[in-house]
Amino acid sequence: EALAKLDKTLAQSDRIKQDAKRIAELEADEKKISQQIADIEKQIDQIGQYKAAESGIITATVNGMFKHIEFKLFKECLNGSIGPCCDAMLNGVPYTDCSYGQKILMGIDIINVLSAHHGLSVPLWIDNSESLTYPVEFNGQVIKLCAVDDVKELEVTETGLLAQEAKKAS
Repeated sequence: EALAKLDKTLAQSDRIKQDAKRIAELEADEKKISQQIADIEKQIDQIGQYKAAESGIITATVNGMFKHIEFKLFKECLNGSIGPCCDAMLNGVPYTDCSYGQKILMGIDIINVLSAHHGLSVPLWIDNSESLTYPVEFNGQVIKLCAVDDVKELEVTETGLLAQEAKKAS
């Protein structure tokens, strides 16, 4: 009985030593994993900084192409990351809140940039041009459609520099 007690005590002592050794191993692993987590969090933070800088450069480059429009191309998400969006604004006013004439101006600005980028010259049709109070700054032919109350039949008139030069020549 005394021998069994001693044997049991020795077994417990060996178990305590094994447990202490295992605890030390796990604590070392915990330190290593904690360092790996810190390194990964640092990399994630650096990626976030890179994305923020990249989004700033992209936004500045795109907005530099336009005369009137400013685009908001990225937004900050709730978790602090940067997410894509595409909001066109004129003098800080979102497209959806702009007047019809302002929307036409914004469309013309976009068409000018895309035409120049792709090396195209396209005609521009403007419907409801009577609502446009802004000057049309378009690098191509402009065809304006407007409603006039006292006109019953469709009239086609020439305006612009070429029409004026043609009238002077005749």
